[in-house]
This record gives sequence, structure tokens and C-alpha cells, in this order.
Amino acid sequence: MLKALAGPSGALLLGADLIKDRQRLLAAYDDKRGITAEFNKNILRRINHDLNANFDVDGGFKHRAIFNEGLSRIEMQLVACREQTVNVAGEKMDFHLGEVIHTENSHKYSEQSIAELASAADMEIHRVWKDPQGDFGVFLLGQK
Repeated sequence: MLKALAGPSGALLLGADLIKDRQRLLAAYDDKRGITAEFNKNILRRINHDLNANFDVDGGFKHRAIFNEGLSRIEMQLVACREQTVNVAGEKMDFHLGEVIHTENSHKYSEQSIAELASAADMEIHRVWKDPQGDFGVFLLGQK
């Protein structure tokens, strides 16, 4: 659909977070100050507020970030710290110790994987801009 949206002479400007050292990624998504953990747990706060739920945000779940090598992404999760029953919009949900709520995927790309995505859309990379550290890329995709 991207090729059709761009039109016969159009292009697409795509920004992508590039693959980095695994330890560096994990340190960013599981920071020592707990900022990302609070961001992740905020989904439970929103569910409590919006759906009249009773998640124990501070004691019932802990934040975990893992790097899924096969899918080249950080996966953020909330892991149940104990057996518990939560009411969400009038429905009861049981969580077992260690049960995981998968909350977010943050994909990381290589220039090759962007080229493959572009090719699947019958497009190609015309130009690439990267920051000095090679952490982020902006790709100009156009017609082949």
C-alpha cells in the first residue's frame, strides 16, 4: 500500500531505530532509576482509571525488559509478583506468580532489514541519513 500511497513519482521518508549492542538496549529499557518501569506500569494505572480495575500497580507486578534476538526487538513485560485476582470492567482475571503481560515491542532495524521491507513494497532505498553514533536512521524510499 505504501507504493500506492506514494504515487508513481512519490517517496516515503521513514525513521527507524537501528540495532545496537544488546546490553546497551537492555540498560535503556530497564534503567537503574526505574523511569521505564514506571512508564510500563502506567498501563495498569490507565486500566485502573479507564476500566474501573484494581491492579496493584506498585506491588502486584514488576517490570521486565528482554531482547528478542530472533525478532530484533525489545519486549517490555509486566510480571505478576504473586497469585492475584484482578477485576477489570466487571470481569475477574486470575494471574499466577510469574505470569506475563506483554505490554510493548520496540523493534530495531538494520539497513538490510529496511531494504527488505522496502523491496516487499516494490520500493528501494534512495538515500540514508544516520546520526554520528549510528543509533537512528532516516531512509528515503522511492520507486524502483
